[in-house]
Amino acid sequence: MKHHVIVVILLGILYTPLTSQKLNHRLGEFIVMADSDRDIETACQKYKKYNNRSTAIGHRLLIEKPFRLYLISVDYNTINENELRDAISKENGIHWTQKNHIIHERNTPNDPRYIDQWQYPQLEMDKAWNYTTGGYTSAGDTVVVAVVDDGFLLTHTDLIPNLWKNHAELPDNGIDDDNNGYIDDYEGWSATSNSDNLATGHHGGAVCGIIGAKGNNNLGVAGMNWNVKLMPIEYGSANEANALISYSYAYNMRKDYNDSNGAHGAFVVATNSSWGIDKGLAEDAPIWCNMYDALGEVGIISCGATANLNLNVEEAGDLPTQCNSNYLIGVTNLNMNDLKVNSAGYGYKSIDLGAYGDGTFTVSTSNNYGPFSGTSGATPHVTGLAALIYASACEEFIALSKSDPARAAIAVKDFILNGTVSLNSLAGITTSGGKLNGYKSMQQVTSLCENKTVPYAFEFSSDNNNNLVTNWLGGKNTTIDVRYRAEGTSSWTTKSNINTPYTFNSLPLCESYEIQFRSSFDNKWGYSRFLETGGCCVLPKTVSLTDQNGKIKVNISFEPNTSDVDLMYRQIGNTEWTTVNLTGTEFLTEYYQPCRSYEFRLVSNCNKTSNSSELSDTYIFNPECDDCTEVNYCTLFYKNNYYEWIESFGIGNSVNISGQNRLGYGQYTNVFSDELIPGNSYSISMNPGYSDGTYKEYFRVFIDYGRDGSFDQSEDLAFDAGTTTQEGINGTINILSSATEGYTRMRVIMSFLKSADPCDAAASDFEDGEYEDYCVYIGQSACTRPYDLKVGNLTQSSFSLSWASVASDYNITVTNTKNGETQNYQSEIESLEINNLQKCVTYKITISSLCGNVSNESESFYVTTKCSSGTVNVFNNDFKVNKVFSNGDNVVAVYNSDKNYKINTRIFSINGTLISSYEFIAALGQNTITLNESSSLSNGIYLITFDNGTHLVTKRFIKIN
Repeated sequence: MKHHVIVVILLGILYTPLTSQKLNHRLGEFIVMADSDRDIETACQKYKKYNNRSTAIGHRLLIEKPFRLYLISVDYNTINENELRDAISKENGIHWTQKNHIIHERNTPNDPRYIDQWQYPQLEMDKAWNYTTGGYTSAGDTVVVAVVDDGFLLTHTDLIPNLWKNHAELPDNGIDDDNNGYIDDYEGWSATSNSDNLATGHHGGAVCGIIGAKGNNNLGVAGMNWNVKLMPIEYGSANEANALISYSYAYNMRKDYNDSNGAHGAFVVATNSSWGIDKGLAEDAPIWCNMYDALGEVGIISCGATANLNLNVEEAGDLPTQCNSNYLIGVTNLNMNDLKVNSAGYGYKSIDLGAYGDGTFTVSTSNNYGPFSGTSGATPHVTGLAALIYASACEEFIALSKSDPARAAIAVKDFILNGTVSLNSLAGITTSGGKLNGYKSMQQVTSLCENKTVPYAFEFSSDNNNNLVTNWLGGKNTTIDVRYRAEGTSSWTTKSNINTPYTFNSLPLCESYEIQFRSSFDNKWGYSRFLETGGCCVLPKTVSLTDQNGKIKVNISFEPNTSDVDLMYRQIGNTEWTTVNLTGTEFLTEYYQPCRSYEFRLVSNCNKTSNSSELSDTYIFNPECDDCTEVNYCTLFYKNNYYEWIESFGIGNSVNISGQNRLGYGQYTNVFSDELIPGNSYSISMNPGYSDGTYKEYFRVFIDYGRDGSFDQSEDLAFDAGTTTQEGINGTINILSSATEGYTRMRVIMSFLKSADPCDAAASDFEDGEYEDYCVYIGQSACTRPYDLKVGNLTQSSFSLSWASVASDYNITVTNTKNGETQNYQSEIESLEINNLQKCVTYKITISSLCGNVSNESESFYVTTKCSSGTVNVFNNDFKVNKVFSNGDNVVAVYNSDKNYKINTRIFSINGTLISSYEFIAALGQNTITLNESSSLSNGIYLITFDNGTHLVTKRFIKIN
């Protein structure tokens, strides 16, 4: 029963095209990894306001180990939480940021047919128990399993003997007796109550029963371990933050045990997670996925249930099983006939094996017993076997668990997966192609005590030539073979009788390979590992697009092997891309056109390996667009668009092909440039997209004619299809004659089976389909402000201006910042020569477009005339100023020079007032010049020029005490 945790536990409901997901994360909440309290407090202080709106931002510490994690909350009704989350992620000391996902119980119907524990004979547990029935390691450690779930059966008589207790803690005295950071954690821990006050729950109780119901006690049932300690950890309120808190408790207890050599903490060897997020993507949950690595590094193997849906995890997604961690085992569900249950996930890379979970029998509520089904029931069989392995292992393995706990955890995964029994129903859709078998896994681990041992605990790395290298432990008196193939191909390359370490020579760079090992111990090919050779040319992991005074600033990260990056961008609707080659991490575009979206793509180039990355996904920059983007419209709930979505929407001759949007909502606020004239009619087109089959869809369009930030149900309804359709639909919108002129919001809705309102009164108003938002201009003409402003031909007394064509007439204002004199010019073309200026003076320039009675002014910018005679231009590469900054006492400039130029340096206020001037001789190579000036400057932005008599460089710097 991989259970879904959403407030209400839904038993036995399988997903069909008519079923819908609700909101998949807590609105206004995201999880942040930061270096310190100071970093998070600085970020929160900075973003008390965002886009001139109060964020109501708050934060609290979730855990300190293995990561310092905080939960940030904001008012999602007033700000765009995704944009704010991205902004915070770029602050100093902030690392990962992600949404606080909602996790879900995964249940299937209880089936009373199975009245005994039929699964154990088929797992050959009767033979496995001949080795051990669990409880203690050969070194005397008490084996503990952390069960993370929504509640437990703490009073069940078949569980009580095996429930873990923290005997270093005195219960209910309000004191952290063992100094582990948790007060009164005597019986476990609850992430919501911050105590050991644990909720009652059948799901977690049944999971505990499979792992470790007391055996051989003449009562009820037995678990995979007759003797083991079950550490109950309740995640409580169903969200990812609480899951992380729960995992961290297990992590801290095992780490304390390791660090104190068993004097403190607990010997936690495994965690069980019979819950998750259907179709969740690992890329959306980096903190969650990295938690499994952190747990593994202290010696904990984690077992996770896949979805109770017949879906391919590699394509559709699933959390946690899609997480790419060596310390996670993904489990699917089998019935008693050794067939994968139809309503169970699969994946050739993410799901490792099958286990019985279709009506398996264990403990139940009211001190009774009953069937327990789903991947939730399959997974604890695997977790239980992991614990049993520690109790059966001889001294050699237990010594490894103390000296290298992470490698011991990998070894447990090897023992379990290499001990599987092959099944046709799992071939090609799991890494092992088989089902759990307790006896064969116990044979693997107990061989370590014998003369002939299995190889285990395989590790992989790359050498200096990007060759793949592996090494392993064990393999005594056995021969070892390996076979490998490029992922997705059918032909294997086999190498026989190999030794550790082994190098896979001459494999192509950056290629994914499937690798299997075989030993003469059982003469069986083991489970598949998927590894990538070195030398990959990868895309930047960080890409940000921000406004900088009317231009788009692009910031990217450079990854290993990257020599340069090709950046392509264009205004949406244009056919031609502008391409620039970046050798640094920043780039500034020309001035952008307001109310028009721009799209960016990247390709990384790697000279060392002579290859390039794939083309990136498209990044969109949406400039502000008056009331359309500045007004807060109603909140929309998450829509399930897995099966249907708005493929395209068009007005007149303009069409936006949007495809499937994330979370059922697309914001294309800067796509359509044509104005909509009040009283006129315009043709529209809408087309649905489907993943499987077709469905009946209802289309509606609303336009905020009053520009008041709301959609009136009757007055703002621009189009209503009147009926459902399975195909595209064409129609007409009649622009209201009384519509207020200016930019406003248009909302397009496609909903399954019935019409939907433009605002959700509740999450259930409609569940399947999509919303899309657009900005449109209502009025005769949208007067765009001038952009792409350029200055040329700079001399002591003149310069030229040019800008992009946006109107037929322009007004240009030139203000002398030294004496305040202003000159006005008019032009019918997009250029102008300004003459009769004073030398060495900064002028403030603004350009306004004139559209009848309407005008729109550009951003102001500043030009400083030449201070000495000669043709002024920028320096060639023989003199370059790399950066200028204030260190509080001085202004420091870092430059490169190929000649000993005599440089005149001047510092100006931002409005062009000359403050001071200096002169120095440029030294050859990279050097630093220090100007003893900063201490006399007040905080603010300043301009600094570097002039050799014929060339001029202007830079900005900021003075902050």
